[in-house]
Amino acid sequence: KKKKMRPKRVVCFVLLHHQQQLKLYRNPTEFLHKRYTSVKTWTDLGETAKNKITNDVEERGTRLMVVPMPLGEVSDASFRCVAALSRADIIACEDTRKTGLALARLGVVRKAKLVRHDANMAHTSVKPLIDAMLKGSFVTLVSDAGTPAISDPGALLVKSALDSGIRVVALPGPCAVTTAVSVSGLDTSRGFIFAGFPPGRSTTARRRAIAQLVSDASFGRPLVFYESPRRLSNTLHLLAELAPSSATLVICRELTKIHEEIFTGSPRQSLEWLKSNGSAGGGTPEPRGEFTLVLDFPSSSSSSSSSMSDREIEIEEEDRRADDDAALALLAAKRTQGLSLSTAAKQVARTLDLSKSYVYALALNKTTNEDNDNNIGVIR
Repeated sequence: KKKKMRPKRVVCFVLLHHQQQLKLYRNPTEFLHKRYTSVKTWTDLGETAKNKITNDVEERGTRLMVVPMPLGEVSDASFRCVAALSRADIIACEDTRKTGLALARLGVVRKAKLVRHDANMAHTSVKPLIDAMLKGSFVTLVSDAGTPAISDPGALLVKSALDSGIRVVALPGPCAVTTAVSVSGLDTSRGFIFAGFPPGRSTTARRRAIAQLVSDASFGRPLVFYESPRRLSNTLHLLAELAPSSATLVICRELTKIHEEIFTGSPRQSLEWLKSNGSAGGGTPEPRGEFTLVLDFPSSSSSSSSSMSDREIEIEEEDRRADDDAALALLAAKRTQGLSLSTAAKQVARTLDLSKSYVYALALNKTTNEDNDNNIGVIR
């Protein structure tokens, strides 16, 4: 009878076996490369991803999966991303045309129905999607680029699914926020702040929003935010005015795409950069592409943060008074047209991007002050 090999002998046999195989190659690295990076390995990874998605859906009962899409480079998509999109019954997306093209680039043989779920349709499309999930459909949530539900209408669908007791799974993947932070070279040991898209449609509201960003960045943590090409120039001018000269601004344009650009400098230098080659896409007056900005103050500027905060407070107070005067003037004009105070306040709030309750309280406060002044005049 053959004796059983001891564990030590088994290990020695395996090592000798590999040693004999390595002798077949002049360069041992060639053997290792062919062994561990073969087409079969990629096939196995794809099959593993497919089985993982199938297990999530059929065994664990996942009905909503948040699937990140490439920022621009299609090969950044993961195996699980492709497997999830191939397995989906419904794909909730911002733009059905763009998502259809992305699926074609990924080689996904689509069987899923594409449902529009953007900022305009989110409140309308949520209920049908939830109903479909409750009936057993597997839904994947995607955005045009990057990870859904981050400064994105997809957050509403995720919350509604969780509130309905639906199992939600998120896949890791491309995200402009983390990509910009990692390439910025700034100190994030204390974390960073993400502010999405700065709000504000009117000039004063916009100025107030940028002043708030500058204030948030003064606490020793880099601030990351998105900006549209149309507003980029105005934002850079406001940052050059409100931020200290020692501030660092990193502008990331078209991350992972063929025209990717990364600028690092002060806010004032960014204006010169924008003017000279400023990501204007061939010298056009308006910048093109997707922009992610990272603003940071050096630790040495912390001593001057108090004076900067005083300036911001003063600016905010001036902007608030300007907003109040504009709101009252417009409110008076609406009232002369025969509108009720409530209706007029609602229209003014929509026009100036203010809260209706704030405009209404402002009007009542002005009326009260005028009544008090009239009473004082009678007493005198």
